[in-house]
Amino acid sequence: MNWDVAADGLRLWHVTRDGAAVRTAIEFVESELRQMVPAPVRRRWPEDLVEEALRSFLLRLLDQPLPEDIGNLRGYLRRAFRNHCIDLYRAQNRRREMPLDQAPAGWDLPEDDESPEAVLKVRTHAQDVERALSQLETADRIVLVLEYAPASLSDQDIAWLGDRLGKAPPEVRSLIAAASDMHEFTRIFDPGDDDPEDPMARRKRMERFRRRRARAREKLLALLKGVV
Repeated sequence: MNWDVAADGLRLWHVTRDGAAVRTAIEFVESELRQMVPAPVRRRWPEDLVEEALRSFLLRLLDQPLPEDIGNLRGYLRRAFRNHCIDLYRAQNRRREMPLDQAPAGWDLPEDDESPEAVLKVRTHAQDVERALSQLETADRIVLVLEYAPASLSDQDIAWLGDRLGKAPPEVRSLIAAASDMHEFTRIFDPGDDDPEDPMARRKRMERFRRRRARAREKLLALLKGVV
């Protein structure tokens, strides 16, 4: 199963309503969407709400035909699923069913009356994080920055990735700019010959990356405790 076959299966469903034709496509899309869950959602949402987002998005795929002019179904669904998560979060927030401490980081509306003290505290914390990141080993720093701010990778980080990939820095930056999901970032960080379309290989790769990222986070937190 690949994205082209999945697109054909979804389109066939909307013409024939043949469940057998779409079942494999939906299973494939669901497994891919689980890899595309936005980082703030994965970190902060309760598991049942993540599952609800996946379920309701898949139901929407079955209910609404795909646009005819989609050239990259994976990229299209990644953007659509992210927007769906944002819409779901806003709807939940309006109904006040989600505790504030479970709100996805980075999606909260800014406060209009932030005090100078609050602004200073945020800036100081950002400086502490930046200082701690600079003290990490290159690989640990990159594995964290790739998730949160890949465009901010330093020339040193890009050169390190270039050595692993056997590519010049401009090529590395182009690959980063073109990456559409975390799996593609892992292939930049950890080059390999595994099949990117193989769901099992993708899961193994993502799990390996998560373990590496978790170790890097522990090191970062240890450094931050030293500056707090």
